[in-house]
Amino acid sequence: PDKFTVLHRCTRPVIRLIARHATTLVFPSQYLSDLFSEQVGSMFDAKKQVIPNGIDVSAYTPKEKQDYCLTAGRLVERKGFIPAAQAVVDTSVCMPLRIVGDGPLWRQLNDIANMSNKKITMIGWIDNTSTQYHSLFAHASIFVLDSPQENMSMVLLEALASGCAVIVASGGGNKDVVGESGIFVEAHNVAALSDALALLSTNDSLRHTYQQVARDRALELFDIQRVSRLYKELYDVSIVNTYL
Repeated sequence: PDKFTVLHRCTRPVIRLIARHATTLVFPSQYLSDLFSEQVGSMFDAKKQVIPNGIDVSAYTPKEKQDYCLTAGRLVERKGFIPAAQAVVDTSVCMPLRIVGDGPLWRQLNDIANMSNKKITMIGWIDNTSTQYHSLFAHASIFVLDSPQENMSMVLLEALASGCAVIVASGGGNKDVVGESGIFVEAHNVAALSDALALLSTNDSLRHTYQQVARDRALELFDIQRVSRLYKELYDVSIVNTYL
């Protein structure tokens, strides 16, 4: 979002042309669908349909939960890794944080980790198809994503499918993913993050409830088999309408 603002403006006429000739416009989140209408216009609203990203839920089966929080992604400022790390350093947060990923903020985050009295561990980049990656999610009790500019975050889907209690920044498509299965906080607000982390890390009953609701939501809405069926149904209808 921070890189492509000008590009999006320049390509608006091309997007309108594509939309005009398309049978259906599919968006992975209501957020992106609304943004499209805001930027391009409402003349194509009748063509729009929302089908979420899908995930192989069987690959992210929850395991026995351990007492740690997890966050993952490209280590850039807008993703909110610095506020998340600062929030965990708060003495009221009982669980340590493991950070998966690489990027420009590595050195700054590593400095915070070194001063955190072992509350923060820098894992580095891991292949998201690896056993280690899946294991980190499967055993994590809490997942944090302090990024308000997501469309439909795959890492959030991985967290839900893994049965993590989720704390996520308000904004973007995060609501489309998490629904009522997590705690929303103001983006990059260290105090709000700290309060939410302290609450979930100390309240076992609430944490377990969010973990179960998260897994149930992933199974119900984001299973790749369901998403594939939705696309097949859409193609079938489009083909029929085209040749009638």
